[in-house]
Amino acid sequence: KNQLPVFVTEYLSQNSVLENEDLLVMYDVTVSLDTSECAILTTRNFIYHKQGNSDIRVPYDDIIEVRIEDDFFATYLIITTNSGQISLVEFYNNPELFITTLKLKVGNNLILDIRED
Repeated sequence: KNQLPVFVTEYLSQNSVLENEDLLVMYDVTVSLDTSECAILTTRNFIYHKQGNSDIRVPYDDIIEVRIEDDFFATYLIITTNSGQISLVEFYNNPELFITTLKLKVGNNLILDIRED
């Protein structure tokens, strides 16, 4: 089990990012790794947090498709909900734990993985 640094758990708590749910995996998209912008999978939701903006919080039951694409620079997850909302997450390194956990939460039938092998 990976442990989060104390500053991460404090930041998530101080910014009320988690709402009576447990964090499963988090991907910090910032270069400084300060948690001010991150993609989070919890026991109940996909959350995209960006400091100063409203969090995007999507229950797994509302996700109708997850498209996974690669290019030379990054791996992209495009998450579509039943209301038509689309969220984009860019991974610049090591997306596999996040992707594997998301597959477990939404089911493989909703995942469209078009990455090159």
